[in-house]
Amino acid sequence: KALDAYAPDSITPESDAYVVSVVQDTIRAYDNDKEGTLANINALEADYYEYPFVFDPYTHKIMAHGAFPDRVGNVIVLFLDGADQSEDLILSKLFEGGQGTGIWVEYLFFDINLNTDQIKRSWIVLHDGLIFGAGHYYPVEMRVQHEVEKAIFMYDYSKELTFDYINSLADLPYPYYVAIIEIKTAEVKAHGAFPDDTVGTKVSTSREGLTDLEYGDTFWLFVQNKNPMTGEVDQKHIWTKAHDGHYFSSGYYYHAERKAEFIVDQAINLYKTVGEEEAFATINALHSKNPTYPFVIDLENKVVAAHGAFPEDVGIPSVIIATDENIANLLADSATYTDYIFENPSSGQTEHKRTYLKLHDGYIFCSGFYYTVFGVTQVE
Repeated sequence: KALDAYAPDSITPESDAYVVSVVQDTIRAYDNDKEGTLANINALEADYYEYPFVFDPYTHKIMAHGAFPDRVGNVIVLFLDGADQSEDLILSKLFEGGQGTGIWVEYLFFDINLNTDQIKRSWIVLHDGLIFGAGHYYPVEMRVQHEVEKAIFMYDYSKELTFDYINSLADLPYPYYVAIIEIKTAEVKAHGAFPDDTVGTKVSTSREGLTDLEYGDTFWLFVQNKNPMTGEVDQKHIWTKAHDGHYFSSGYYYHAERKAEFIVDQAINLYKTVGEEEAFATINALHSKNPTYPFVIDLENKVVAAHGAFPEDVGIPSVIIATDENIANLLADSATYTDYIFENPSSGQTEHKRTYLKLHDGYIFCSGFYYTVFGVTQVE
């Protein structure tokens, strides 16, 4: 009961009930006019969070989307962005329950209003061979910080019990698992996803490792880790807190490449909507510390046209992006990726960066992410 007190405050019965009502209303409208309802959803272009969406569970293709109708025909993000349940489990629950079955699913989704990843909690219902859904957001940062506080609460009750409990969770894949590291020895004492591979090992003593006490008592890190939900190495944002000689950490995964592609598409849509001058002014005004900031290169002159993190670079030649190889790839395919070393505005350090490039109207629109490696070494 005490642990339940750490549930995120923004998840209330009222917010859940409203989302459920949106799905119910959408299904009723669909039963009266199938094609018309899907068209009406796509015409909403909603700027509120509880918009409805519809997708095909067999093809995973979006049939209607109340906020991003341009995604109709694309694969639903729900199954690609670190949901709290696997794709197979989500679908099996719906199909086993049959027509009218509904479940809650939590997953990471890029919140365009806040320009960051947030946890989205959606109610999805199987109806007429399709899945109808709606949801609302709450900050993913809040979620992982609560996980850390829960672990500290347990630790203060029983240290060994906490280590054993967290290590036992590996059989239940969970994206916000907790890891505990002894600061003095740098040894991993508990790991909620991969205890067999990590417990008894030491974290790296490099600049990116958690043994650097310069970070202070609490800090965020961007790392590359294996995601227990997908089995793939994904970008992860980790919150860490020092307590009783240990670092307690939890974090969230996101598919960095798809997020970069999303931000580039949003920058291009802004350019199409408001024009070059206002779009570039908007990007320059960001002064973003978020590593996935957008920026734009003039293809003809090979200079920076807009920059979401370092607007002072506007007008400077882009020797990193506008290379002959990148330009050739863009002219051939209109989009490509490139890797290079560049300053991370979040850390102030020069780090390895991977950037998505997309050609539009004589400009190269870009967004990327930085690699930070969180390593472990065997205990000697």
